[in-house]
Amino acid sequence: MKKLVLLIVLTASLVLSAASVEINAQDKKTELGEKQRLVLKKMQTLETTISKVAEELAAKGENERADLLKATLVKAKRELIANKMEEVVTLLNNKQWDDASTKLGEISDSIDLLIRMLLKDNREKMTKKEELENLAKWKKEIENLLKEQKIHTETTKKYSNKDETLKDLDAKIDAVKGLIKEQKVVIDQTDKNAEKGVRALDKVADRQFDVRKKTEDLADEIGNPDSDAKSDAKSGDGKSGSKSDGKGKDGKGKDGKGKDGKGKDGKGKDGKGKDGKGKDGKSGSKSDGKSGSKSDGKSGSKSDGKSGSKSGSKSGSKSGSKSGSKSGSKSGSKSGQKQPGQQPLQKAAQSQQKAENNLSKGKAGEAKRDEKEALKNLDNALKELEKERRRIASLPPEAFKDLAKKQRRTRGKTEDLATKMAKAKKPSGDQTGQQNQKQPGQQSVQQAQKNMQQAANDLDDTDPESAQRKQKQAEKDLKKALEEIEERLKQLREETREEKLARLESRFREMLNRQKVVSSTTIELNDKKASFGRLRPRDVLTLLRLSTEEMEIRELGQQAYDLLVEDGTSIVFPEVVQDVREDLATVSQLLQSERTDQLTQIIQVDIESTLQELLDALKQAKKQGKEGGQGGQSGGGKQPLLKKSAEFKMLRAAQLRVNRRTRQLDIIRGDKPLDAQLAKEIKNIANRQAEVAEMTEQVMEND
Repeated sequence: MKKLVLLIVLTASLVLSAASVEINAQDKKTELGEKQRLVLKKMQTLETTISKVAEELAAKGENERADLLKATLVKAKRELIANKMEEVVTLLNNKQWDDASTKLGEISDSIDLLIRMLLKDNREKMTKKEELENLAKWKKEIENLLKEQKIHTETTKKYSNKDETLKDLDAKIDAVKGLIKEQKVVIDQTDKNAEKGVRALDKVADRQFDVRKKTEDLADEIGNPDSDAKSDAKSGDGKSGSKSDGKGKDGKGKDGKGKDGKGKDGKGKDGKGKDGKGKDGKSGSKSDGKSGSKSDGKSGSKSDGKSGSKSGSKSGSKSGSKSGSKSGSKSGSKSGQKQPGQQPLQKAAQSQQKAENNLSKGKAGEAKRDEKEALKNLDNALKELEKERRRIASLPPEAFKDLAKKQRRTRGKTEDLATKMAKAKKPSGDQTGQQNQKQPGQQSVQQAQKNMQQAANDLDDTDPESAQRKQKQAEKDLKKALEEIEERLKQLREETREEKLARLESRFREMLNRQKVVSSTTIELNDKKASFGRLRPRDVLTLLRLSTEEMEIRELGQQAYDLLVEDGTSIVFPEVVQDVREDLATVSQLLQSERTDQLTQIIQVDIESTLQELLDALKQAKKQGKEGGQGGQSGGGKQPLLKKSAEFKMLRAAQLRVNRRTRQLDIIRGDKPLDAQLAKEIKNIANRQAEVAEMTEQVMEND
């Protein structure tokens, strides 16, 4: 039986390899037909072999296996596999590439059905589209489960190390109290210097910068409790973060990290010390009061003598440099949930950033409002931390039991997901011979569920250390599941992308080949007309046939356009294809009107050149995909069918066509009166120019 399965698989691979041959390679007509005929002979041999083996098994009394083979043979006859293969041979020899490709797909599906019958695998396979949708849905569910699990793990850690947790909360409470004290000092200094001008207020901005930095650090520490980077804002002594020599704790200026858009060396983009350093690298807040501006009046900002405050230079740029808060980029804890005190601290940092910007502009009133808002948020952070401390300090004996219940709820959700994955259709990949093939990530999800259950049991037994180990392992399992799903998503998207590129290339090549025939025949007829002064009735019929052919080519263009629109990742290519379709309709009308002149030929040449450009772009895209040059996105995002560089190249080609067509129409017009058709073409080319401008703008916006 295994040998039979292998034989069928071999036949299937031969069919698929025949289908993957470059069907549009016209010079391989005989070779393709002969290859398909060999596959047909193998299929006929296979049917004979199945019949013979079935009889032998029946003679041995192995009726079940014999019946399975007979049913498979009947199915093969019913599916007309051999007949369809014979049809493919004829289609290939007649250069009917699209029809042959469609028929090969039907044969491949039928052989796949035979394989599943022999394997007794009646579970239907997912289409690639279905698998993409399922994987994306499962990925989101796992991400949510991972967030929940991290919350359980962090909470277990807090409960199991109660004394350490309380000590850590006390340190954070003291740090917030210190920040409140410093913020009040900033408000007081703003009041005192409100009438003293920009230079004096800019020094206050330096002080506000120091407070903001420590606020951000504390927010980050709370959001990332396992991080090695501890906040410098723990000291509640109200001291500024900048020493009298103007250096921060790293000796590179107040932060040395360029949080406001500065370089890592603490300098501004122009190297002139926009973070408060002068050209000599000295701090902008030295005790000599130079505020970062040298005697020539240059400062970290502009040449108006304003101070080089870290917050003030390029004030307001990018809304306070990413909201002015480093903590804004780390919006939550690793679990994705805000920790007590974290969110109000982030809000405080954002208000402090706004205050810095307003102080550097000399807007004391607006700055004071921001400073008070920051103080209010610092007070809220203090209240949240104190409330959390009281909660931890008064944990009831049944706290671990409650944690176990929450852990079991997450375990239940994980089990539901594992069940859905198990019941789903078989993955769309080639899983021949693997009846129990699991979905990507399924096994890891099942393992995570087991670890969650064990963690819940440990919590019931008041064994938080063991529970933590199981919880962390559950997190690793879920992360592994995500990695497997993302890898499969990436693979599927790349396969889908390659299939779309191949389909587009096939359409464009067929359009180009057929258009070349129409164009050359148009020239021949025009030469006849010039020689004989008129077209013969037979030639008129030929023109009508050519007109119909142009409309058929246009229909192929519609198929390519629909595919590009369905993909939805390209801006330029669908519009270019639509332009080709309009040109094909125009040429069809001209030929129907017995016009074979220069205007008709110019448009036909443009059609050919555009199709060739489209083909070249697709070839380049396929080549980059194979070389890994596409730089596709991770499993979480949709990979574009064509790179942005291809869009720009096609835009450039479109503009060149507009330029060329404009010159050619001008030559055709000459000194003659403007006829209706020529006027229409001039209007069309004006519309094309507007389209190119609009597409350029859209591509730039999406860059």
